[in-house]
Amino acid sequence: MLLGWLAGGKSLELDLENVEEIDITILQLVWAAAREAAARNVGLAVRASGAVMVAARAAGFDNMPGLSRQG
Repeated sequence: MLLGWLAGGKSLELDLENVEEIDITILQLVWAAAREAAARNVGLAVRASGAVMVAARAAGFDNMPGLSRQG
């Protein structure tokens, strides 16, 4: 689905506000999508819960393009 979105060239908002747990695999996938979006000049905003932000920080992904804490 992410590859299809990137090919379409439209901005995307990924809503992770209600996520209570997330693993490194998903964070890596979102990071790769964010990097590719930036390279293609496509917008990607990731709205994250506190749990996602804690996991991202612990994994070294707290500087992910488009990642912001909501609420």
